[in-house]
Amino acid sequence: MTEPREELDDSLERLGRATEGVVAGPAFSERVMAALPLGPAGVWTELGLAARRVIPALLFVSAVALVWAFVSERKSDELVASAETAELEW
Repeated sequence: MTEPREELDDSLERLGRATEGVVAGPAFSERVMAALPLGPAGVWTELGLAARRVIPALLFVSAVALVWAFVSERKSDELVASAETAELEW
């Protein structure tokens, strides 16, 4: 029984012989270069893409926190002004 490594080597040899005459067509390099992005994708580009997905969620969370803080502040102000004892809900 042949080992998987030998089978792979045989398959690669057959593939190499079968594709010896295969060459790139005319303007192949130009088509490949045209399909690539114009500039290199850097850290700032990736950060911008991630921020587009995260910033709306962060804005929503901050708005909810702001409303919650305002309502809590109003409840505590009413409690101090009334001089009654009451239990605050957090």
